[in-house]
Amino acid sequence: MNPIQSAFIACALWAIQSYLIEKYLRASSSTVALLLVSYLVILPLALIAFGAMKYKGVAVAFPIGTLLIIAIMCSIMFFIADYLYVNSFIMGGNAVSISTMTTLIPVGVVIIKYLVDRHPPTWYHVLAIVLAGLAIYLIALGDKADAAKKKTAAPAVATSTS
Repeated sequence: MNPIQSAFIACALWAIQSYLIEKYLRASSSTVALLLVSYLVILPLALIAFGAMKYKGVAVAFPIGTLLIIAIMCSIMFFIADYLYVNSFIMGGNAVSISTMTTLIPVGVVIIKYLVDRHPPTWYHVLAIVLAGLAIYLIALGDKADAAKKKTAAPAVATSTS
């Protein structure tokens, strides 16, 4: 499997996860509880994958020294990002709007690479940033139209004055 196929599968799984959290879990779960369940499932899966790699004789390179500190920092950032992402559903956000925001990740990477590495963006990067912005705008318009359609389609609730 090449990196593009791997990333595509990851995105598909995140899309399914976003839908399931919005549809089934946000009303009955707290953010921390969902993260605990997630991480308690991830740990044994990672240990099984580690064991399978060792069994097959594949080298597993753990970060050491400064790289270990960077890995720990990344883990903390993963937790914060996971918490905020899941919490955005718990707070009532919809899956389309929230997951659309993830299109900003490459924009952030391009900006960070420019600021830290002095690697200027190519015109492809600039065009991609513009298109990502346009995609977010169009999806937000679609969500607004969908919400308006649901509002007009909802039956009026009769109230009693007795």
